[in-house]
Amino acid sequence: MTMIARGFPTKKSLREAIAAGVVPEFEDPSLMADWLKFGKRHFTLADLRVGDSFVATNHPKRSWFAEIIRTAENTWKVL
Repeated sequence: MTMIARGFPTKKSLREAIAAGVVPEFEDPSLMADWLKFGKRHFTLADLRVGDSFVATNHPKRSWFAEIIRTAENTWKVL
């Protein structure tokens, strides 16, 4: 499921915000509670364990997609 990242017009702006220490909130649009990837409808990067990843986009435009991976404690990679 592709997560929703609000307030970021480009993938570059999301990548720069995360690199600057901003912890954005993402939304999981799953219809059923059982389908929520991280157990919450709204989550932040702090909710991920090392090795977790997900794909995010800007909704409703969907002009960019980014894979976000937690690589180490307080370290994330945006692809």
